[in-house]
Amino acid sequence: MRREVTEGLIARGVPKFEIFSESFVSAPTPSSAVRPDQCHEVRFNRSGTAFTWRPSDGSLLDFGERHGIKLPSGCRVGQCESCAVGVLAGDIGYLAAIGNAEPGVCLTCRAVPTSALMLDA
Repeated sequence: MRREVTEGLIARGVPKFEIFSESFVSAPTPSSAVRPDQCHEVRFNRSGTAFTWRPSDGSLLDFGERHGIKLPSGCRVGQCESCAVGVLAGDIGYLAAIGNAEPGVCLTCRAVPTSALMLDA
């Protein structure tokens, strides 16, 4: 239903950034798609820092915050998709199903790296 309402609003000219929705689900944990031996460098372009991500680090949002990177996180108070960050290089996977993922954008509260990664953060 959320997807249909969002599509209807967009079709009527409402900008996507003005459309908010809420989704209440359990906190994500690394899924079977993430191998336990998987490690990837994650570079935060704006801060010029890089750290090695491991599956035990969880989502990119949690990982970045543990390293002092300020990431948007309105999703934690019901502003879904407000944790979106641009992907400058590399690949991501999602720990849980998401709606319509935009190419070149990462929802950090649900995403993990699947290769070396550079974020616009």
